Amino acid sequence: MDVGAKVQIQPSISTIREAQKFLAKYFAPTRLIAAPFLSQRMGRDVFLKLETELPTGSFKVRGAFYALAERMKKSSVREVVGSSTGNHGAAVAYAAKEFGIAARIFLPAHCNPVKRGRIAGLGAEIVESGGSDLASAFASASEYAKRPGVYFLNDATDLDLPAGPATIGCEILEQLPMATAILVPMGDTALIRGIAAATKQLAPRLRIIGVQAERAPAYYLSWKEGRVIGTETCDTIADGLATRTPEAANVRDVKNLVDDVVLVGEEQMLRAIETLLVEEHVVAEPAGAAGGASVSTPPKSTPAAAPPPAQAERTSAPSDAENQLSALSEQMRQLQADKTVLEAKLKEALAAQPAAMDPRELTKAEERIKVLQKENDLLKVTISQSKTKAPRMSANPSANAEAETIAALRVENE
Repeated sequence: MDVGAKVQIQPSISTIREAQKFLAKYFAPTRLIAAPFLSQRMGRDVFLKLETELPTGSFKVRGAFYALAERMKKSSVREVVGSSTGNHGAAVAYAAKEFGIAARIFLPAHCNPVKRGRIAGLGAEIVESGGSDLASAFASASEYAKRPGVYFLNDATDLDLPAGPATIGCEILEQLPMATAILVPMGDTALIRGIAAATKQLAPRLRIIGVQAERAPAYYLSWKEGRVIGTETCDTIADGLATRTPEAANVRDVKNLVDDVVLVGEEQMLRAIETLLVEEHVVAEPAGAAGGASVSTPPKSTPAAAPPPAQAERTSAPSDAENQLSALSEQMRQLQADKTVLEAKLKEALAAQPAAMDPRELTKAEERIKVLQKENDLLKVTISQSKTKAPRMSANPSANAEAETIAALRVENE
């Protein structure tokens, strides 16, 4: 898709470079790692962009930092508010803490407890709305933001925010100049709009492929038809992709900049979580695993006569979900065992010769324990989610592991 001459792409490459320079003051570029198992399965080179390495474990801090900083240049901000299923809320809270202002995050009822805890840990006030999706939280945040000095940082509509995630596109092209396609999970679309804006200005031939949950296909349907098409529900385990009411401006940008959009099922995402963990040693929540799901198993499209998402039947047998749950449980037990062994060795070394122990080895051991603890906690949440969602697809996602991955494909001779 050659869009450079047809539309004026926003954010501009100069704005994106400005954002890249600004964000470099706070965190380094995330790694782009090879994914040998997925590469072998696909018959082409596959790489994973590890946004888990950023503060709060998600790409969202890129946009929150840049957008909040830009707003503070223009006017006084006493308090920043956001509506979120978790990751954006944590990013807003983190940015507010860094800039020394108050934060208030409006969450849907029964939201992901891990993400809720992270937001609270960053010092933000939390307000839970009565609804199970973002509609009620958004309305509450919008009303609260009418107060003087309060800034509503809405990642779906903020004009400055996409320049933050756009820097991911710049990093991928710097790390992998021969990349030919990037697979991007699609929720409120700030991520894919940013990445597409950057890459279409720097490497117009590079294909941008969006990935949505088949049980939350609002932007897929809107992209396909070229107009806003909402859905009554967005009942998916991938809370980061749970959007049911697209913004018209975002639909226009996605239609102009994105080459293709594919759908992945609940079982595909669960299987991708396992594949990424076991084969690529990457921990991902369902939304973050969506890109991996689209390359590790065949993507699905919504037939023209398909029932609405709320009525869609599961496409895999319960036994498959039970096998997935068993595999995840076994991985969690192994991680816990590894963590216990490491802790015991560390204690023995400290007790025997605390002064003689190399400080670098001590730091390395402690960091490894922290990593194992994080992986253990993430698997607990993923298993909990598997129990509540896989057998019967209940209406409310319970909890997700915390990670974001983006798959960048480099295809030979294409």
